[in-house]
Amino acid sequence: MLRTIALLLVFALLAAASEAVLRPTEAGQVEVANRLRTSPKRLLRAASTIIDDEERAIIPVGEQTLLKFSKIVGKKGMQTLAKRLEGKAWEVGKKADHKAWLKAGASPQSKFLEYKWKDKTYEELLQDPNYIRYLGFDELWMKAQHKKGTIQTAEAYLKKVQEDAKKKAAG
Repeated sequence: MLRTIALLLVFALLAAASEAVLRPTEAGQVEVANRLRTSPKRLLRAASTIIDDEERAIIPVGEQTLLKFSKIVGKKGMQTLAKRLEGKAWEVGKKADHKAWLKAGASPQSKFLEYKWKDKTYEELLQDPNYIRYLGFDELWMKAQHKKGTIQTAEAYLKKVQEDAKKKAAG
């Protein structure tokens, strides 16, 4: 019984290995796929690949890429698609800025100080492109702080302030 199982296992491994390898006699049998049909033989593994695997690279779609694409589409007469791509580019850039700000250790307060928004009204802030870019950062920052565990409740903060006051009075 043990020999039979071992023999079946060896046979299964050999069968699987022979399916994955393209033999030299089969090299001429591979057909090129066209638009009308896709040959199942097209799914065979490549005999050789480029060292840097360029054909498998993922193209990063950033703000600049989307803006360039929207300009090209706009020149072709597709204005609604161009506007949608510009909006998407703005959102992609905004998210990238938010991530960069978080990585740099910025907080909503530091951004308000950096851009001098303290004494401006809400209407003035809405006219500022930097503020429009900032919108949503405070929520992302808050999520990051909750994830880190650095946000304190009001009660915990008051307790810490009272302890600090006691230390100053004692010291």
